[in-house]
Amino acid sequence: MHYEEVGDDLRPLIYDFFYRFSRFKSGLKEANLLVSRDIGAPARPG
Repeated sequence: MHYEEVGDDLRPLIYDFFYRFSRFKSGLKEANLLVSRDIGAPARPG
């Protein structure tokens, strides 16, 4: 799916989802609540 194919009514919802998702993932990293603390490891909750 391309940006042009997304309706104007869905764009704010998609932006909101990715904004919240990235904030949650960053919070996990900052709080060291991850399975692996290695640099470059996927952010999986522990």
